[in-house]
Amino acid sequence: MNEVCKKIHVVIADDHPLFIKGVESLLATAGHIILVDKVPDGDSLLRSVASASQVDVVVLDLSMPGPPSEELIDALLAHNASMGLIALTMHANEHLALRLLKRGLSGYVLKDAAFDDLLHAIECVVSGDVFVSSGLVQEVKLLENDAQTVYLTTQEGRVLKEVSQGLSNKEVAQRLDISERTVRFHLGNCCEKLGAQSRTEAVTVARARRLI
Repeated sequence: MNEVCKKIHVVIADDHPLFIKGVESLLATAGHIILVDKVPDGDSLLRSVASASQVDVVVLDLSMPGPPSEELIDALLAHNASMGLIALTMHANEHLALRLLKRGLSGYVLKDAAFDDLLHAIECVVSGDVFVSSGLVQEVKLLENDAQTVYLTTQEGRVLKEVSQGLSNKEVAQRLDISERTVRFHLGNCCEKLGAQSRTEAVTVARARRLI
């Protein structure tokens, strides 16, 4: 059988039914891609992969309910180290992308480019390559080449600035009109970038580096 026509078994994990339907329709246009399962959260994903007879690629949303992305990647790769993992996300964050790629992720696809990039991304990771959406690929490469440089996104800077004023996550969420989950997400990124173990330490380091 020609390599291009080799069957690829895929599981999709995303908590937005309409988006999953769109991805399902996209995958159906490629006759050699078999949709093994579609699940709404990380726990269901782990159960699905564990019970499936074959999964070549997992396409997962980074913001769905369940374990944090890092734990999910670790657990999936512990089950099958050769499985390709593709993040399908709205987070255009080169720091997050690089961190998860170093963790074992095989692809990072932005949701607004999904219908242009996803099929190519699946083919790439099955071939053993890494795929990053064009909107981020140069930033990720630059970040790899300049690992000592720390950048905060505009929203991360806003969140950390509010935290520096002594506000709780709930208060920051209310002030910036975002969810507490999003606040925690941005704080986690800030701690990762700044090498901080807590929100207080992140503020201290950011101030020292004149990032806020």
